[in-house]
Parts: sequence; structure tokens; C-alpha cells
Amino acid sequence: MSVANSSIVAKTILGPIEYSERDDSAGNAKAVILTIHGAMGGYDQSDILGRTIGPDGYRYLSISRPGYLETPLKGRKSPEAQADLISAFLDSLKITTKVIVFAISGGGYAALQFALQHRDRCKALVLCSTTGGKNEVPIPFAFTVMKFLAGLP
Repeated sequence: MSVANSSIVAKTILGPIEYSERDDSAGNAKAVILTIHGAMGGYDQSDILGRTIGPDGYRYLSISRPGYLETPLKGRKSPEAQADLISAFLDSLKITTKVIVFAISGGGYAALQFALQHRDRCKALVLCSTTGGKNEVPIPFAFTVMKFLAGLP
């Protein structure tokens, strides 16, 4: 299985979204699997999710959610807006078939909304330890510090 080692920024009608792509199918992909990371990382963490639980023989698209790495947050804070961005992203790549969506942790909100709002584009939904409702508990300060430190070279 190959590893995605660089990212691309796709230009969609709803703005830019960063992603990486790898194809383990030797040109005969069974389907497209879109992977969505949680509260840490970006496309790289999305790719790790795909490599960890995903089977060979698929085309993997691993995105950076709005607010992470090279995908701007402005105007895309809600899960509904993120779901629309994912749909626009698929349009920008001219993907017309239904995709399988893998999500982990905080990526669950966008994945659930994508499956609800764009059910004509979602073949299956795989949620790994995701959140599904509004979290009323404040984010621990240690997590905020770790997230900051993880962004340093």
C-alpha cells in the first residue's frame, strides 16, 4: 500500500480544500474512499485513518477539514457547510459515483452531515470513535497546548 506524502489544494466553487490522493488499485479502483480526520492534523491524519482501517484496491482521497493546514475555516465552521464543501470538492475532481466515507473523532460531524445532505453521493459511512452531537464540555487546556505545539516545526 502506498503512502500519500504530499498534498494538493483543490479549487472548488466553495473555496479551496487541501487533500492527498493515493490509489492502491493499480488503476482498477473498486470505489473511492474519502477519509476525514478528527481534531488533530489534516490530510495526513486522514490518510493514516485510511491506511489503518481501509482495504487495498481503492482510490483514497484524504482531506484537511476547514481550519486545518491549507483549508481555510472562514465561512465553513458548521458541519453543514463542511458537507457542502466536500460535495463541491468531489465536483472539482469530476467524481460522479457515490463515495465511501471514513471519519474519525471530530470528523464525524462533517461526515454525518455529508451523508444526510448529499445521500446521492454517499455509498457508505464508516465512523471510528466519532462525535455525533454538540460537545458541551470545554476543550481541556492541555489539548489546546498540544495542538499548538504540534504545529511547530
